[in-house]
Amino acid sequence: MTNKHLSRKSSKSSCITDEDLYRYISGQEGTGKLSQIEAHLSECPSCRQNLAQLLEILHPDIEESTETHDPSKAELDRTIDIIQRISPNEYSPRNLIPRWIQWPIAAIVLLGFVALSFLGINSLLEKHKSEVFFSQAKAEIEKNYSGTSPSNLRLSLPFNQISINRGESASETFATAENLLFQALAVRGGMINAHLGLGFIYLNESKLANARNEFQKILDIRKDQTQALLGRGVAQYEEAMQNSDPLQRENLLKNAISDFDAVLKLDPESAEARYNKIWALFESGLHPNALQEIEIYLAHDPSSTWAEGLKSLRTRIKATKSSAVEDEVNRAARTRDRTALVELSRQAPYQMPDAIWSAMRRSLAEDKIPAVNGSPASKDLCWAAEIIEDAYATSTGDHSFRAFIDFHNGLSPPNRKIKKSLDQKLQTLDVLYQHGKFDLVLQSSKPLEIQYAKIKDSWQLARLHHLLGNSLYVAKPTFAQQNANSAKCMKFLKGSMLQLLRQKHSED
Repeated sequence: MTNKHLSRKSSKSSCITDEDLYRYISGQEGTGKLSQIEAHLSECPSCRQNLAQLLEILHPDIEESTETHDPSKAELDRTIDIIQRISPNEYSPRNLIPRWIQWPIAAIVLLGFVALSFLGINSLLEKHKSEVFFSQAKAEIEKNYSGTSPSNLRLSLPFNQISINRGESASETFATAENLLFQALAVRGGMINAHLGLGFIYLNESKLANARNEFQKILDIRKDQTQALLGRGVAQYEEAMQNSDPLQRENLLKNAISDFDAVLKLDPESAEARYNKIWALFESGLHPNALQEIEIYLAHDPSSTWAEGLKSLRTRIKATKSSAVEDEVNRAARTRDRTALVELSRQAPYQMPDAIWSAMRRSLAEDKIPAVNGSPASKDLCWAAEIIEDAYATSTGDHSFRAFIDFHNGLSPPNRKIKKSLDQKLQTLDVLYQHGKFDLVLQSSKPLEIQYAKIKDSWQLARLHHLLGNSLYVAKPTFAQQNANSAKCMKFLKGSMLQLLRQKHSED
């Protein structure tokens, strides 16, 4: 046998296996092994044929030739050069599968695809079924949906306020909706809209812990879900309003504010979150912060129903300070803002007696002086006092200040002058009393008592008698003086009662 024949026989016995060939193409062979494979490919047509078939698998987009032939030496060299320059990642080992196992793998893949398709179809069916349950529940909820909590905080939930209840009570519609929402969650757990619906139902049923838990379930899935954050904040606010423990109430309100702040961080334009935060701040006693938030809200929404409610709250907050009340009365008197005075009387009726008294007293001090530097004129203050008295009487049923205003308006010019002088002296006695000058108060009171009686000022007489009685009580008299002072004290008290009775008679 010739050397040529021996060489070819030796080559046949050491042909490249499929495994070696795949590792060669993917770049996994070392340099020495690579040279051996390339040398063998240059001499073995069978291995070159295997290589050609492998290239067909790797490049299925290339049209197959109608005539099959072995690649030439030049073609093989170019192909090897291309393979050497291709990244090993280009031909993933998972693609290098011998043909004899391609059909079983294809069958397995097909079965997997069928299984996944079945799961996908089943998932779609479950989603459709849960959506049907939710749609039915939504229709029930919307029969009584208000978009607010029991304390009138605002909610942002996937429901519409359509009010189509035709005889069914809220408890019946909510019970039906609750059952449907449970069915939706049984089909598809973690359905956000279903949890939001349950949260709203529990809020309206005052099951506040349950409501908070439903919103929390959503936040456990998505911590930035703004509707759930808003709902949890509202639930905590409602819990605070019903809680008699001051510490627990404070903590609940603090947590509610934190939730509303979280919503505003995610959505600075959320009117619901800002509105709710204002009320939580107010109930927490953080009035300056609430006033700041009110101004921010009104800058974006100056005229809605919600805005009008916040304007009333602003008036209510400001009315907690007597100085703020006087400033508001001055402003409204100067601009003849009747609406503002009526609202002030409605929001802070307990401040109105002092406001009426102050307005009429200052009207004497500003007699015939026009408004200057933003201060109202005498006639403006009288007008404001009359508006406040009417609103106060309507709100409380107390009409006692009508006679007080009529008395001031009926004073003749000389008596107005006298009263101004007497009021100044009475104010001086107040200062003496505050400084513990009780003897001076008692000694200086008689002339005032006579002149107030002369102009029939029962209100200031009652005030003077009250001051004298207090002076006797706190003057720390000796035992010898105690009986005499007690008699005087009784006299002053009787005088005060008499003036009050006269006042009542004049009102009738």
